[in-house]
Amino acid sequence: MAWRGSHCSDMSYGSDRSKTILVCATTVNGWIGRDGQNRPDWTSPGDMDHFSAFTRRIGAVVMGHRTFRSLPRPLPNRLNVVMTRDPRLEAHSTEEVRYCSCNPLSLLETLKRMGFPEVCVIGGEKINTLFWNDRLIDEMVVTIEPVLFSGQVGLVGSNAIERKLSLINHHALPSGALILHYQVLN
Repeated sequence: MAWRGSHCSDMSYGSDRSKTILVCATTVNGWIGRDGQNRPDWTSPGDMDHFSAFTRRIGAVVMGHRTFRSLPRPLPNRLNVVMTRDPRLEAHSTEEVRYCSCNPLSLLETLKRMGFPEVCVIGGEKINTLFWNDRLIDEMVVTIEPVLFSGQVGLVGSNAIERKLSLINHHALPSGALILHYQVLN
């Protein structure tokens, strides 16, 4: 499906959407960023390796504009989808980076039709909350890093709805970080 010139928001609402996995690292006290930024400069090399391998296997990552700007470059070997409120940015899409001003469900339906049965949502807080409150997060892979700082960017916003989780798997990294894989129960 051609992305350039097609507006996700014009597409029909169906139930055929990509499975959505929220992937992030948090501090022990739940922050994903400090100073209003989502830079992962505080995460362990083991988490970086896990994040890279996991998101490459899935093949598509969805993020907000701030998260995208915090990266030194687009994530290689993955489709980078940047959600934006400005539909004019969609004209700047490339093969590697696609801008989308549509709603989350329409985006997931489009990605499914493009051949992505699974998609990773990688932040930031606003994008996580948007997908969470629309009940579009099916699983979460959260690395809890053994660090504590006063942050400004949480995993989800204070307006996030309450949902239950069921642990699928967990393992520890040599750094002492824990990777927790949850199924989200509705």
